[in-house]
Amino acid sequence: MIVKATQNFFKKRDRLVDKKLITLEQYQDTISIFKENPKNKEIRPHKISCKKSYTIISITVVPQTQVRILINVKECEDETIYIASWIGKHREYERIIKDKRNCKSLFVGCEDTELL
Repeated sequence: MIVKATQNFFKKRDRLVDKKLITLEQYQDTISIFKENPKNKEIRPHKISCKKSYTIISITVVPQTQVRILINVKECEDETIYIASWIGKHREYERIIKDKRNCKSLFVGCEDTELL
């Protein structure tokens, strides 16, 4: 499984760590769980309807924080790539998923990412 993230994602993650809303270890544990089994109930994965022909998966940073990670699934050069494009508090997450226009910013090109 190939999991990547955007530069903006890393900046948001670092801000959450600086504010002590999550630890780097919690983040790393969550990503490890996702890579092992994206359907693991511990990270509470679920698909978000955002835009036709695009898939977004929402996961919760463990253990059961109020921080969500949004991952979009893309086909890049005949491979399925999981791209972490957003991380933030549940309140912000709800705003994003309620307004479909916000979803557009979650979809980035494969070349605009780095491996996790």
